[in-house]
Amino acid sequence: MLTETNRKATARPSRAVWWIVSRVRGGRIEAMTVPRGGEEGSLLAVFGHEEEALLFLWSLGPETAGDGWRVGETRCGELASVLCGPCRGARGVALDPLPEIIEDGKTALVGVGRERFLARLLRGGRPWKHPATRSGIGPKWPR
Repeated sequence: MLTETNRKATARPSRAVWWIVSRVRGGRIEAMTVPRGGEEGSLLAVFGHEEEALLFLWSLGPETAGDGWRVGETRCGELASVLCGPCRGARGVALDPLPEIIEDGKTALVGVGRERFLARLLRGGRPWKHPATRSGIGPKWPR
């Protein structure tokens, strides 16, 4: 018989859901990226809620939505595919970017590096902990 504690321990972690703004051009998916703000390259715009993504798209004006851009749900594997495929040139992701942050050139404040985001994403959304911090010792810095 499974107790409540055992059920929690054996339950599969729920998959995280993200939202991106994308369109199809020439049979290929194009996901919306934003400038890094003072730094070279771009970041894939990723949102935690559909409403945030819709508000972001709306803030860009009716001509943007009229140009085929749409908000869509994505999960771990799909988002990794976007980052490794159509957005392989992006330096990372901008989490819930606000238009004001982009206009002020401060997108890097909400940015996460590509490798770091992909590593967490491919572990099913579980946060990464440095091996030394798991035991409570803390990271050891080179001398």
